[in-house]
Amino acid sequence: MTALSQQYDQRMRKDTRIRRLVTLFGGGILVLLLVIVWHLVSQTAPLFISPSFEKAQTFDFPDRIVLSVGDILEDGLLVQQASPCGIETAQVSEQNKVVDRILKPCTHSLSIREERDQRWLFDISANGQVRIQGIDGDNATYAFALPETDWQQRLETDYAISLPHIAIRVTTASQHLIFWVDTRRLTDIHKDEYPASDAVVLLPGQQKVVTFQGRKIALTERGRESRQTYQHDYPINWIGRIENSRSLYVSDRSGKVERWVVVNKSGRFEYVKTYSLFLEDNEQPLTVQAHANTNAGFVLTDMGRLILFNRVSGELLDIIQLVDIPISWSWYGNRLYLVYPGKVDVWTINNLAGVNTPTSLFVPQWYEGYLGPEHVYQTSSGRDFNEAKYALIPLLMGSLKAALAALVVAIPVSIGAAIYTGFFTTRRWRKSIKPAIEMLEAVPSVVIGFIAAVALAPVADKLLTSLLLFIVTLPLLLFVVALFQHRIAVKMPTRLRFGADIAAITLCTLVWAGLSLYVADSVMPIEIFSGSSKTTLIVAIALGLAISSTIYTLAEDAIESVPSGLKNASFALGATRLQTLRNIVLRVAMPGLIAAVMLGFGRAFGETMIVLMVTGNTPIPSWDLFESLRALTANIAIELPEADTGGALYSVLFFTALTLFIFTFIVNTVAEWLRYGMREKVKYD
Repeated sequence: MTALSQQYDQRMRKDTRIRRLVTLFGGGILVLLLVIVWHLVSQTAPLFISPSFEKAQTFDFPDRIVLSVGDILEDGLLVQQASPCGIETAQVSEQNKVVDRILKPCTHSLSIREERDQRWLFDISANGQVRIQGIDGDNATYAFALPETDWQQRLETDYAISLPHIAIRVTTASQHLIFWVDTRRLTDIHKDEYPASDAVVLLPGQQKVVTFQGRKIALTERGRESRQTYQHDYPINWIGRIENSRSLYVSDRSGKVERWVVVNKSGRFEYVKTYSLFLEDNEQPLTVQAHANTNAGFVLTDMGRLILFNRVSGELLDIIQLVDIPISWSWYGNRLYLVYPGKVDVWTINNLAGVNTPTSLFVPQWYEGYLGPEHVYQTSSGRDFNEAKYALIPLLMGSLKAALAALVVAIPVSIGAAIYTGFFTTRRWRKSIKPAIEMLEAVPSVVIGFIAAVALAPVADKLLTSLLLFIVTLPLLLFVVALFQHRIAVKMPTRLRFGADIAAITLCTLVWAGLSLYVADSVMPIEIFSGSSKTTLIVAIALGLAISSTIYTLAEDAIESVPSGLKNASFALGATRLQTLRNIVLRVAMPGLIAAVMLGFGRAFGETMIVLMVTGNTPIPSWDLFESLRALTANIAIELPEADTGGALYSVLFFTALTLFIFTFIVNTVAEWLRYGMREKVKYD
């Protein structure tokens, strides 16, 4: 083997090793991309899997009468009847170890009520002395007295608590007596009277009473100061409420359960119907229960069916048939405890995050307190049992509005600069201008966002109209300058012509900017438009500045890459530089220009720090440029650190991340498709 052939074989072996190494790293990038996509899809999948009931276990208490259960799988307390009279609290995890025993005379009336994961013992003596004591974390005690005569005439009682308000119903042979108590003023007890022929539902949180008879529903405030009446289509059989009293569920003889929510109509709170749940023939609900931290709820019917549903959209999620009807129930996290005589069944609700279906994310929903269906995004709530609002339309609109507004600012500047440096100016000026503009791409977006938030926003708050006037009239100014630029340039020395146009445009722009700031601010102050500096217009300026270098670089390369033979042929036929630009250069470079704009739009849509620091981050579904916005990317940055892993918000945030990925992928794919497609139409041989 000759030395030449040995060298050749050595080069081929090196080439093979390098090729395999490059292939390995390229394949690794593709594998990494697939892993990222798989992770996004796996974390988003719970939103597309419906929740379901699954029986976990059964606790047997053959010798005990269970009154109420806490989260006994997490060391919660079991409340059971004591002997001879009273109650006991015990821990199931420690062989039913009795934690506390409350003994009372057998003449006392004892009842357990639950309000926002807190259980209360209502203890009323024979002469109407009331003592309300917390069983779980809050051990507060409230004591007051009911009229002894009214109490001793009772046939039936009911209790409801929503601190600081307590409502007690005492039904006699002739009427319902409703006693209202404020825990801050226990001696101030107010009594209302209602006919015994009406059915009564207490709403302590609203300090109202719902009564119904036949097809008539009446909503009466405490003290009977105001009364609202509603006429239903069918006779009403049952009305239930959830813990916050802002939603009612009305069942009639037609076999459906309607959800009514409270709305504020010019300061007057009324209930309006939103949707209906349809039951089997002759089936009636016994209770409705809402989950404390999600939009899940369940309805228990007299046929033993347990129906899991989304209490905002009304979508049915799962239905199971129980063997027996429980006497009480408690819901903690994803565990539902059903109490029967002698036992407690524990049911697990799998995948509670699936309560937030695609319908609830993209279709307007009618939330409590709103006048109609709306797109609302609000993850933080002041109290339990508030509805979670995960509408993604405001976030999508925010990202699109910011990106499109940024393009309005970036396209004229970047494309204009690309045309100038790629076609009109000399190579000496091009070598100086192009690197200076491309240096902007090296500036971190957080720096641009910081400058915009600290320096631009306060100025724009006072001079927003001036900025708007300047942006709108700038193209007209440049057009006027272009009309006179050629006439002046031909009279100047050749070596100064290509620098004079830049100096003239720069000088005219600065002078016009000063005039715009002075004239617009004195004639039309900013207060007539907006009182907030966190507007879309400020985002457009900052974000447009950030993406302009990206669009400029790609557009300038496309224009400069137009074959010189085409341009020279156009000049040889007598075309001017402007005609050559319009008919030759822009047509050939159009695929690259479109790709530049599309990629700039993709970067603006996926930008995080600028929209996070400048927008105000208010998710408003509006296209108004003078209002704030919240983008998908900023929402992920804000919410993800506080989201519980595996929770509903966690899955929603990963769904927004997947949406961003898909949108960016589509934009880039369309840009490449257009670029290659248009290149085939205008290709030059």
